[in-house]
Amino acid sequence: MKTQNKKAQITIFVIIAIVIVGSITALLLSTNKIYKQPVPEELEITVSSGIREIAQKCIQVSLIDGTRILGFQGGFIRIPKKSAKTAFTEIAYGYYLGQKLYPTKEKMEEELAYYLDNAVPICFNENNKYNYRISAGKASTKIEISDEEVIAKVIYPISIAKETTVSNLKQDYEAKIPIGLGKIRDFGEGIINRTVAEPNYVPMSYLLHPVYNVSFAFTNNGEVIYTIIDNSSTIDKIPYTFLMATKTR
Repeated sequence: MKTQNKKAQITIFVIIAIVIVGSITALLLSTNKIYKQPVPEELEITVSSGIREIAQKCIQVSLIDGTRILGFQGGFIRIPKKSAKTAFTEIAYGYYLGQKLYPTKEKMEEELAYYLDNAVPICFNENNKYNYRISAGKASTKIEISDEEVIAKVIYPISIAKETTVSNLKQDYEAKIPIGLGKIRDFGEGIINRTVAEPNYVPMSYLLHPVYNVSFAFTNNGEVIYTIIDNSSTIDKIPYTFLMATKTR
């Protein structure tokens, strides 16, 4: 009898366990279904506006970060093989043993566009707080560098599933920052042109700029690292910094 009672008790425990597990599974499945539901009609406008705001912020932040990185690395996002290695970063050579390697404005625009194309989707995925069926495509960026600002025009397609249809959100975005990268680039090229003309001499009169704080340091490898700080180009009270390197021997 005792054995039968024990078996009966065990059977009851098993049944209870199955019921509990089944309930939890059903709850999880129903929760998962809620997350995958299409956007309700009354929330569509709010969600669409929120998603566009996230995308806009990501483009703005990526433009700021990318422009700063571009400055720290001598005008490049993808650092060339010929670059000066420092404890802080790698700086592309603007001049290397007789070769002028300084990037054109078009090359800087291309590099910065490459950064945003890759950074914006990552930022969007990390900051998307909505659990609806949201699909984002690839970002396509066009950068304009001028004497007064840097502008990013981004095509970033985003869609929200709604029942059997898909709502496509605004694709075109624009962000700008008050960084006079065009003028800074041109000033840096002036240093490089003078180095091309006379590799071991750049006139101090040229480096004493009325707006920029310019400094330079020599390395043991025959390199000169130039630092150009533009106090008139600031974001969050931080002036823009552009680094460049030359190697003369």
